Amino acid sequence: MNTRSLRIAVKKVGVKANPYYFSHRRDLHRQIRVLLSALIPQQTEHELIRFGHRPGYLIPDDLVDIQYCFSPGVGNFTTFEESIYERHKIKSFLCDYSVERPSADFDFEFDKKFLGAYNDNVFITLNAWYDEYLNDDYRGDMVLAMDIEGGEYTSLLSTSEDLLRRFRIIIVEFHHLFKLIDYVYFPIIQSTFARILASHFVVHIHPTNNQGVIKVADMQIPDVMEFTFLRRDRARSISPATTFPHPLDLDADEERQTIVLPRCWYQGQ
Repeated sequence: MNTRSLRIAVKKVGVKANPYYFSHRRDLHRQIRVLLSALIPQQTEHELIRFGHRPGYLIPDDLVDIQYCFSPGVGNFTTFEESIYERHKIKSFLCDYSVERPSADFDFEFDKKFLGAYNDNVFITLNAWYDEYLNDDYRGDMVLAMDIEGGEYTSLLSTSEDLLRRFRIIIVEFHHLFKLIDYVYFPIIQSTFARILASHFVVHIHPTNNQGVIKVADMQIPDVMEFTFLRRDRARSISPATTFPHPLDLDADEERQTIVLPRCWYQGQ
């Protein structure tokens, strides 16, 4: 097929109608900026409070009537889950195939499985995990706290919108953010954030200081960052957050320099 025939064929199948078709690297950079603008952390009437030992998580002080937390990827550290149980009697469901049952002394359930996009002896989807313990009779709000080393993208994309909306607060440690500059991986990351942003907005971002930062055009992208989301109906007023890092933030590695959230993540395009 010659060049002219190829252009005609591409036009016929509508490649340029694809929102992820990038004719130039500048197109990709522009789409990254659009995504970052949608992720600007917002302040609400709910102050952020910290749960768990270093580094812990910052979440909005809006936990009244929440009974359950789903927390995949706990490893052997359950200080966050212990904290929300001690202070608010929120029971946690934990899962992680890489460890045996945590030897913690608080009310929780544990499944030796990875959270994933399908169900087998090793993986379980969030919908199947929820159905294992709770049924349609329970319609209350929940917390989701996810740290699954890169599996967050396929796991969240495979979760029903209805179930995602059931989580009043969602905390996710997003990995491999360097791959935003990858033409193939960008749509996966963008789609994952879009799925959450349909019902929630960002209230906190904290770069993990034991990973690196890359520069892309005029943007800086930390490779791993913790995001906290609040469901949109839980805030009466919002305004862009202005203080980074938050006074309650703690670094994962005390021996390394703090990574301050780059301006491109909170000043828009």
